[in-house]
Amino acid sequence: MRGANSALVRVCLLILGLVCTRVVHAQAASLAFQARGLLPYKAGALIAWSDAGLLQMRGADSRWRPACRLPLTVINEVVASDDGLLVLGALDETRGAVLLTNESCSVTRTWQLGKEWAELVLTSHGPSIVTAHGSARLLPDGKLTSIAPHIQSEVTRARMGSVHWFEFPSGVVLCHNRDLTMRTGAPGWCALQRANGWHAIGEWEDALQCAGLVLVREGVDKKRVRWTARRPDSGVVVASTVVLRGAASCANNQFLLSADTSLRLIDVATLKTRWRTPTVGGRPEAVAVLPREIVYTSGSEAGAVIRSVAWPAIETLRTSPPGE
Repeated sequence: MRGANSALVRVCLLILGLVCTRVVHAQAASLAFQARGLLPYKAGALIAWSDAGLLQMRGADSRWRPACRLPLTVINEVVASDDGLLVLGALDETRGAVLLTNESCSVTRTWQLGKEWAELVLTSHGPSIVTAHGSARLLPDGKLTSIAPHIQSEVTRARMGSVHWFEFPSGVVLCHNRDLTMRTGAPGWCALQRANGWHAIGEWEDALQCAGLVLVREGVDKKRVRWTARRPDSGVVVASTVVLRGAASCANNQFLLSADTSLRLIDVATLKTRWRTPTVGGRPEAVAVLPREIVYTSGSEAGAVIRSVAWPAIETLRTSPPGE
């Protein structure tokens, strides 16, 4: 590129010879740390966080606000709620906590947890903590309800981020990642949480809920993974695909977004690639979907930046023949 606009890269991608899409990678250099996670926030804002308790917001005007620190040694998960940001993390080596905070790290409520916690979810009954044994709701007074036991569960102890709670009209599907630590060698599993609900076991490393289906990921080798889509009411497999390892997210509840050496929007019902563009600056560690753009981390140990790609036209994604 020449001239003052050299920071902008226009890439025209021809999708199966039919569609040309304008893609712009924009670099923002004011992220203060290496981001572990990204979260779409209200009015088109973006929240980034680090392992070490740091939080930073990029406003809808694309300007970064000053970074702030929460009273947590580790941040494991951040969820947007009607009241602000719910942050799950560790107070110390033995205690966890959920904090209700804003983008400036002003904490208004704290729920203290014991040694066991796995995932923070927004259920139809309100924000809850899910463990290997069951789930407990976060009450407005800073306390938790008693743990409601799972109907089907295969583990006695869950690691952070290893349990996934998905709500569907047919019921709750609970998934658990395989034990990568080899402590028990336990495989991954998913089960519909009702009497006589379906149950499946596999070498699954992660799971997502998207477009009314359960998506599970298993390793093929060191560089590739297989995504499989299952019906939540029966567990029947409807599609599968193999892609490179990388970050993943559900995009607009329609597409699986896979971020490796390329960004790929994959139709969930068929798991066929509908759109692809190369990533810039190395393999992304985190990815998020905003109303007008897809954002991902790009950087090294010395620092990190956020890059963005303009959304392709949704009409293009719906009507274009599947890609590779």
